[in-house]
Amino acid sequence: MHAPNKNVYMERLSKSRYLVIAASLHGVLFFMISSVVIFSAILPVTDFDGGTIQGEQGEPPPPPPPPQPEEVQPDSAAAAPSGSANTGPTELVAFAGESDGGPPIAVPTAIGPTFTPSTSPTPSSTPGIGPSSMGMAQTSISKGSTFDVRVAEIRKTIGSWDPEGKARGPIGDSGKSVRAKFVIHIAKYAGGDWAATFEIKDGKIWRGSIPNLLRLAGEWSQRRITAETVPEPLDIAGPDLMEKRPPFVFFHGHKDFVLTEAEVENLRRYLMAGGAIWADSCLAGKGSRFDIAFRREMKRVIPDGDKNFEVIPMNHDIFGGQKAFFDLGEIPVGMNYYAEPIEVLKLDGITAIIYTSNDYSDLMRIPFKPGTKVVDERRGPDRIGQLPWNFWRNRGTLYRNFEGPAADKAYQLGLNIICHLLLRFQDKLKTAL
Repeated sequence: MHAPNKNVYMERLSKSRYLVIAASLHGVLFFMISSVVIFSAILPVTDFDGGTIQGEQGEPPPPPPPPQPEEVQPDSAAAAPSGSANTGPTELVAFAGESDGGPPIAVPTAIGPTFTPSTSPTPSSTPGIGPSSMGMAQTSISKGSTFDVRVAEIRKTIGSWDPEGKARGPIGDSGKSVRAKFVIHIAKYAGGDWAATFEIKDGKIWRGSIPNLLRLAGEWSQRRITAETVPEPLDIAGPDLMEKRPPFVFFHGHKDFVLTEAEVENLRRYLMAGGAIWADSCLAGKGSRFDIAFRREMKRVIPDGDKNFEVIPMNHDIFGGQKAFFDLGEIPVGMNYYAEPIEVLKLDGITAIIYTSNDYSDLMRIPFKPGTKVVDERRGPDRIGQLPWNFWRNRGTLYRNFEGPAADKAYQLGLNIICHLLLRFQDKLKTAL
C-alpha cells in the first residue's frame, strides 16, 4: 500500500482552514485566561480597612520616600462667605443654618495603601456641607474673635485641669515639672470608626492606645500628670464637650466620615473656648480616606481661608525644648515606616488642632511591662494592657514597624503633645487682661 501523497494532506488541510483558525483562536484565548487566573492568585491582597497589604511573607518593604513639603490648599468649604460680628465670651460664635448631617460621602475605590480621589466634595454637591447647612451668615473666626475676646472662656477651660482643684490650671512652666489632673476623651463622631484602637467594656474604653499612653504619662512624670486611665467616649454633638472641657479630644479612625452640623458647631465652640483636637490617622500616609475626610471636616469647623494646616518645624515644643518632656530630635517613624510631617492649625497663633498622619495610635497599642520599655506579651482576659495579637504575630510583614522601639517613640511624642497642649496658653495669659 502506497503512503498518502503529501499533496493530498495539503489539499485536505486547505479545505479545513476554518477549523484550523478556530482552534488557533481558542488556544490564544485559553492562554490569556489562564495567565490572568494564575497571576491573580499570587498577587497580594490589599486590606484598606486595616491599612495593610496581605500577601507572601518576606522582608518589609523599604521606608517610603522622604516627605516633601506641600502647600495645603484651603478646602472648598472655606469658600463659604463669612461676615464679621462682635461676639462676647459667653457666646463665641453665631450660626444661621439648618442641622443636616447628611449621609457619608462615597469615595473612589482605592488602588494602593493610600489614594487621592479625582474629585473632592464641594459645598454645592455634598449633603451636609453645602451653604444651606453651614450657614451663610456664619461668624468669621479670624475677624470676629481675638484672644482678648476669648480669654475669659479660655481661663474657664484650663481651670479644670488643676491638680489642686483650685481652678487655676496646670502648675509648672516646663514639660518635666508640669502638674495637671484631667480626663482625656475620645471623640465619638458620626459616620466613622472612632473606636479603631480601643476595646469597649461596659460602655467605656477600658484598654487600647490612649489608656496605654496615659498610664505611661503618669509613670514617666512620677504622677505629676494624672489622667483618667479609662477614658469615656464623648459624644461631641452633646453638651458634655463644653461642660467637661478636657485639654483635648482624640480623633482617629480609618474611614471617610461627615460630621453633623451639631458636631461642627460644638467643636468650633470648644476650640474657641480653649479646647484642642489631636487627630491621628490609622491609615498611615497622606491621601487615605481618613486623611481626606479629617482635613475636609476641620475646614467646616474652622472655615476661615487664612487658617489652614501648617507643618511644624523641628524646633517646635512638640519635638523638644523646655516645654517638652522628651527631646526627640526627629519625627518618630510610625506604622509602615511613615514619617510624614506633623501639622497644626492655629487660632490667634496658638495650637488648636494637632494632626499626625503616621498611625501612632496603633503603635500605642503595644503595652510595656511596668517600669520598663520591654513589650509586655502576657495574656489574660482582664489585662488592662494587652497586645493586639493579630498585629504582633504579623509584625514586620503585614504590620510593618509594629515593634517596641517604634512604640516607645510614639509614646514619647504623645507625652510631648500632652505637655504642649497643657502649657500652650501660659505665655499669652500672663499679659492678657
